[in-house]
Amino acid sequence: MNAIIYNGLTLNVSNLPVDDYWSFIINGAVELPGYFVVWPLLQCAGRRWTLAATMIVCGIGCVSAMFVPDGYPWLVASASFVGKFGVGSGFAVIYIFAGELYPTVVRAIGMGMSSMVAGSGLLLAPHIVNLGKIIKILPLLIMGLMALSAGILTFFLPETLGAPLPMTIEDAENFGKKPAADSGMFTQAAKKRDSQPLLEPHTPMERRRRSSRLMNI
Repeated sequence: MNAIIYNGLTLNVSNLPVDDYWSFIINGAVELPGYFVVWPLLQCAGRRWTLAATMIVCGIGCVSAMFVPDGYPWLVASASFVGKFGVGSGFAVIYIFAGELYPTVVRAIGMGMSSMVAGSGLLLAPHIVNLGKIIKILPLLIMGLMALSAGILTFFLPETLGAPLPMTIEDAENFGKKPAADSGMFTQAAKKRDSQPLLEPHTPMERRRRSSRLMNI
């Protein structure tokens, strides 16, 4: 989805109501500050929050173009540039994040398959842009909704910052899952019950040991 939106916004410069040359230059230039923004965020906010934030910024920028009144072409173009800023920043994060999510045994295959699926999805980008012949703002609206949905779905992924990389498939399945709490009243009672012997002591030595433990309690 990231690749579709990225290439869609690149191709959509011809649908913007401003000069094509200026919009193409600005559309490419807005990616550069995005890299400097996500660089520190990857270490302080984490991969998941950074990727989700960039995609949501992209979605808000693209969708906001439909609320711009007529007669303000550069506001429409600016909304598209904000979307390109967001998705360009997300592109810098997604390869790091995806590489840390895949387990070591299938990391190369997983990254290759992801790139292949992204490349196949690029076939949709020109068709989405072509919808601008019907309504100029329609491609931005579609890509904005896609970006918002991608940003929301990112919150369901585990955070990889500071976490050991999964080595096996089992590690990947359990990655990000919190272990069950063992400090609850019922859990402690079950542990105490399981630790008690099922049979009463029969020898005199065992009876004396049990009596001494009860007296100490």
